[in-house]
Amino acid sequence: MISALFLGLSQMTNIHSSLDVLLSSEGLTMLVMGSAIGTLVCLLSFMITVFALPFLLEREIDFVTAMITSFQQVQANFSPMVLWGMFVVAVLILSMIPAFFGLLITLPVLGHASWHLYSAIRIADE
Repeated sequence: MISALFLGLSQMTNIHSSLDVLLSSEGLTMLVMGSAIGTLVCLLSFMITVFALPFLLEREIDFVTAMITSFQQVQANFSPMVLWGMFVVAVLILSMIPAFFGLLITLPVLGHASWHLYSAIRIADE
């Protein structure tokens, strides 16, 4: 949708024509707007899911309440949660470099750390 809005019917048939299209003013505008919209979608997804799963596992509540609670907790602790999200992204990218084998160690460690993060927020909430 973003590509169609900014680039219209521009043809990208090979690497040289693609670079010419992407480096035009319309292409750069599309890249900036696409990155901004993608960042907002990622932030929203992070906010509604980061505490929702542990909350659902610990208590018998509906998923909408869990998502709303997660959103509110991230709003209340926005700076540390954004730093945590950026740390998770960086660690996951680095752990994918050795043919994805780093994920065998990284995913359980991040899951355990996320549970402790949830526990700290939950304790502060109660």
